Amino acid sequence: MSDVQLPEEMIDLENGNTNEQKITRQVKKFYERIQFPGRRPMEQDSLIFLRKFSQLVHRATVDNQPVRILDAGCGTGNTSLALAAQFRDVQFVGIDLSSTSVATATRSAREKNLSNLEFREWNLLDPLSEDMKFDIILCFGVLHHTAQMQRALDNLSAALLANGTLFLWVYGRHGRYFHSLNVELLSMLLSASPQREDDIDLTREFILKTLNGDIIKHLLGQRSEDPMLKQFYTDTTWISDQFLNPNEWLVDMKDIQILLKKSGLGMHEWVGVPQDLSRYFNSAKLEKCFNQLPDDKQLIAMDLLLKMDRYFLILKKTKLGN
Repeated sequence: MSDVQLPEEMIDLENGNTNEQKITRQVKKFYERIQFPGRRPMEQDSLIFLRKFSQLVHRATVDNQPVRILDAGCGTGNTSLALAAQFRDVQFVGIDLSSTSVATATRSAREKNLSNLEFREWNLLDPLSEDMKFDIILCFGVLHHTAQMQRALDNLSAALLANGTLFLWVYGRHGRYFHSLNVELLSMLLSASPQREDDIDLTREFILKTLNGDIIKHLLGQRSEDPMLKQFYTDTTWISDQFLNPNEWLVDMKDIQILLKKSGLGMHEWVGVPQDLSRYFNSAKLEKCFNQLPDDKQLIAMDLLLKMDRYFLILKKTKLGN
């Protein structure tokens, strides 16, 4: 694979270019309606992020330097609101494609009297203005819903200060393979329904009553037994986002390496991936072979081995980056 390509069915063959505006309109309409993420408890990834984020902010504020944070694709602002309340001396900006989500987030910030937080309606495919430069950028579960992942990441990289940090969370192709098949099946079933307004109810039926509940296991794997995640299974917002989203690209580590290289970003940490190879290779010979691979190939090998359903990455600008 030499590049991250859009599937052929998303190409406007008549005009010879991607149907970007159509995809963006569909995604905007979808999130205007469901207002993601809504009310939801904190997940394990969120707890890990909070610890790492706190460490970064603490180091930055030791020297009394102002810190600016961008929440790219903030939705209803849950992350920004929680962080702004905890870090009152840090300036936060949340941007999102959905005007209704931005309005909800702005209202919540006003109710909580958070003067260090503002929200703006913004398309990540548009370059951020020159006054929008940030020490830390958060982009959680957003990039894979944009019409052009590379351009969106390029814009975020351009908005990141030279010594800044970008937290990126995207879906993984290998771990979500069975889920993608289930979504395709669901789409076929929904298309046969005479009343499309029943999509949510039918999707809930599909999740809970198909394959004896294995639909959730296909999506979340071992995490399906997590008590925090079980609260989502009948939640309309979560169901819609996971099963009815109009646009979702799935990537693997090869794709990620290409995206990062073109954006002038490097991987500082792949969060949640254990470094102890002995738990995977019960063979000194195999482990030795793995260690002889170049660093980039080792990451791809780990991806093939673990079959990740998501990537939680901490990124930094490379020396060649802007």
